[in-house]
Amino acid sequence: MKLGHTVKRVIFTSSPLILSLVAMQAGCSSDAGGGVGAGVIMPTPVNTGEIIDAPPAVGDTPKDLPGFKGSDACKKCHVAIYDDWQSSMHAHSLTSPTVIVQTNQVFAADLLQQENQGLGQFCTNCHSPISVLFAKSGTLPFVSKKANATTEALQEGIGCVTCHAYRGNPKDSKAVLTDFQQDFAVGKNYFGPFDDPAPNGGFHQATTSPLFTDGKEQMCLSCHNVKNDRDGDNVFELGTDLFLQTTFDEYEDDYRAQNGEQTCNQCHMPERGDVQQAADGFPNAPFRTVHDHKFAGVDYPLDEFAKGNDPQKFARRDLLNGGATGDAVASLSIQNINFADGANLSFDVEIINSNGGHSLPTGFAFTRQMWLEVVVKDNDMNELGSSGLLRDVNNDLCDNDTLIDNLANVVQGCQNNVADPQLVNFQTILVDFVALQDGVLVKDPVKGHETWLQFQTGGAVARSRPADVALGQLFTVAPIKPFEKRTFAYNFTFAAQVDQIRLSTKLKFRNLPPYFVRRLAQADSGKFVQLGSLLSFDVIDMQSDFQNIQVGQIDN
Repeated sequence: MKLGHTVKRVIFTSSPLILSLVAMQAGCSSDAGGGVGAGVIMPTPVNTGEIIDAPPAVGDTPKDLPGFKGSDACKKCHVAIYDDWQSSMHAHSLTSPTVIVQTNQVFAADLLQQENQGLGQFCTNCHSPISVLFAKSGTLPFVSKKANATTEALQEGIGCVTCHAYRGNPKDSKAVLTDFQQDFAVGKNYFGPFDDPAPNGGFHQATTSPLFTDGKEQMCLSCHNVKNDRDGDNVFELGTDLFLQTTFDEYEDDYRAQNGEQTCNQCHMPERGDVQQAADGFPNAPFRTVHDHKFAGVDYPLDEFAKGNDPQKFARRDLLNGGATGDAVASLSIQNINFADGANLSFDVEIINSNGGHSLPTGFAFTRQMWLEVVVKDNDMNELGSSGLLRDVNNDLCDNDTLIDNLANVVQGCQNNVADPQLVNFQTILVDFVALQDGVLVKDPVKGHETWLQFQTGGAVARSRPADVALGQLFTVAPIKPFEKRTFAYNFTFAAQVDQIRLSTKLKFRNLPPYFVRRLAQADSGKFVQLGSLLSFDVIDMQSDFQNIQVGQIDN
């Protein structure tokens, strides 16, 4: 059985798509509490529906601004939205320690040689499209090359104007190329959904736009697919081109195509009621339906987390395990139990991606650890066997694919570097050279190795589980597609016979693999970030199932 990424051909088109940029990434959304539309001095919409391909040439570009202050300038009128945004990873997208360290290493190792192909800002284009306009740099932290941008604005990452000053056509993986910068025009006029904006004393104009009224999920497209058409044939094809992230494809092709009802915004930017956006002097501002601007996801900045600052802890957990609503993204159950002689146990664990709008895990899935923890104990709670059990949250999973490759020397917590043969770890592997095998993207058998950096010749591939390989089954632990059901078989043999056992399984999540961060820190000079001192991780239980089992029990 072979599961994983299959060959997909995507033909580029010039037809406009609706909406913009990174998934749910503005700070002052008029769709969320008045936003840009709450203070317009142009009561009549001027956008007739067309999507502008290039920014205006005069009076609305960074070089003409008297000073660009970034999202900080929005907070006086849009307090609740600004407070939400400040806690988000979008606000930290340039200052998160792992972003700084990996961006600089990728640039030095690969992107510097790709600048003539428009890939010099491959990473920074998405992490702060507006700041790149000023800095024109592929490394961090940004230093302004234009006198009219403040230092604070350059470091804010994905802010209000990232979405609301977007004038381009969102397209698949558009942001990997430097010309993505041409799609932004930062000035006094911003886009939003309302055609009845309230006056704001001339602070800015606002224009209604189809970018904010139809198909809002297209907002994710330019940055939440990360591919590069390496051979320039206008087709994305596995084995030929670079595939690092396919979240939007997973949503559109695997979720929505099977009658998925949720949009990206409904999960990551839900409505939370009506709020009045009222700045000083404008007490009669209208009430608007507010959308959450925390953009809850699975990440958090390691530097803030190390200080005990984790404002999105519960939002992050609710997203993964359903919290009070019970709408967990996955379901989990133990099935087909066979415990016949008191010393040999076999059973299956079934996982269904029941409510995820994309694959689990998604994004840069090579830095997302979602795995099964299985623990078998006797009636006195003595451990008889386990798989995927961490003795410390900073320990690594004992994954065979990592332990036989170049990053094994930074793995910690695996006694004698022995692999866990039954480990189910859905984290993909980032490799430096890929190959195509029977329609599945795999590590190149000659040149390929697991790496901690993204190379244009590489990509993300599925893992193999030793227990499945022994049965001739490969690549069984690829991310789980929406609505997909996956079953894994477990077998344990005990040293002595027991009459009763307690069997538990949990689906667990950690947003970063410790060994990956250790290798980044090892290669970093520490000039800007002391990454090695920030290894502390939040492990989340997504789902669980428990069974008490008597000798002779067979579960059909």
